Amino acid sequence: MINREITYERDVSISYMKIAAVPDAGFDEEIMLKKQIEGLLPVEKCYLSGGGQYWYNISGLQALDVYCKMNPIGRDFFEKVLLRLCEIVEVMDWNLMDTNCLVVDPELIFLNHMGEEVTFLVYPNNSGNLFVELQELLEYLLSRLNHSDKMAVKEAYDIYEMTLTDGCSVSKIKERILKSRMEQVEIPIPKIQTQPLEVEASVEEDTPKSMILQIPYVERVIELCEKGKQIWQDILKKIKKEKEIDVVYPTEIEKEEPSIIKPRNKTICIGEKSIEPEGIFISESGPRYPDFEVRKSACVIGSGKSANMNIERDTISQLHAKISYTNDTYYIEDMNSTNGTYLNDKALNYRQNYELKTGDVVRFADVTYRFI
Repeated sequence: MINREITYERDVSISYMKIAAVPDAGFDEEIMLKKQIEGLLPVEKCYLSGGGQYWYNISGLQALDVYCKMNPIGRDFFEKVLLRLCEIVEVMDWNLMDTNCLVVDPELIFLNHMGEEVTFLVYPNNSGNLFVELQELLEYLLSRLNHSDKMAVKEAYDIYEMTLTDGCSVSKIKERILKSRMEQVEIPIPKIQTQPLEVEASVEEDTPKSMILQIPYVERVIELCEKGKQIWQDILKKIKKEKEIDVVYPTEIEKEEPSIIKPRNKTICIGEKSIEPEGIFISESGPRYPDFEVRKSACVIGSGKSANMNIERDTISQLHAKISYTNDTYYIEDMNSTNGTYLNDKALNYRQNYELKTGDVVRFADVTYRFI
């Protein structure tokens, strides 16, 4: 657990997470800054008047806690996060780094917007304990896991119980997950017919038996090899097909009855400002992008399936920005989008709410709206 203030800042197209540096961090800091380990956030150390700061590059990434709120969490995702964690701990061991420096807080684990790559961060001289924090991470994932999948829940609880026992190690957790994955794949065993081989009548009686069986035997071996090859191809197709199935679960945003996009029939004069914002966003980027309204509940804007308001443009991230309503006020927050969210031409920082006022110009990448 990091007991220091965390801030976020966007610089043109790069988004940084900033944490105060540790004085005299020693060897762990040296490895962290000089050797880029796959699966760890790129980081650099900057020196300010108040001391040093670690600047982690989180451009285009989404924190695990945000991702879990917007997407269904199944067995494959659960295993992927833990396997990645185990692999990184092993690499840190090889580099003689203290594994307690690995941070496993859901707010500080990052994924790309497709959820395919998991990235962690290292914080030198971290005061936490890896396995204690791992237990907390497992508790969090268990609360988000799809409980209709009984096998996934059982596996998660089994791994959680492993972390509570003495002698638990990441290698044992990794072995448990790989074993579970092997059990999920059922390999059918082909039935080999043991019928006698037929010999053509044209073969002379005095021909040696080894010569008679040679050609049919080779043909039989080739036939079995072809059958085995086809079986494996069918298995791989089945696995690929199962991974491509889209399972849709209701997200927290959907439960709140999110905004419904409505075409605006009435022309609204921007000069006639309301006393209070109405939650209406008027497109200033042409008819391709319709106006929409936020009904006093959270609304996620993006190009992905999990977004409530979908903007079909390649510059828009799958989860680009979020509009929320609290205490009679609308707020906008950038969700660490690749091309940024702007309020009156000012780039918004990740995980920071900005108040929306009537007449404000909001830009999602290069798609512009006016808020009224």
